[in-house]
Amino acid sequence: MTCEDKLYKNQGNRALLDLLTNRTPGRALDCGCGAGDNARILVSRGWTGTGITVSKQESVAAPEFCERVILHDLESGLPSCP
Repeated sequence: MTCEDKLYKNQGNRALLDLLTNRTPGRALDCGCGAGDNARILVSRGWTGTGITVSKQESVAAPEFCERVILHDLESGLPSCP
């Protein structure tokens, strides 16, 4: 199984996201967004965002919480904007 075939799902990284408490909710870019678990937490706090993943399965799961999901391998650099 390759990274492109995996579905990474967890409870989200609350410790990391708690560092954003002094910020007004806005937009976030989640590189390696998995199934959108961090986005789920951010959305509950008023944020919106875009996720980037290399996994086709994650690109199907993450839109539940990400406003937009880009299927792209960041090992080859940043994706171009449409």
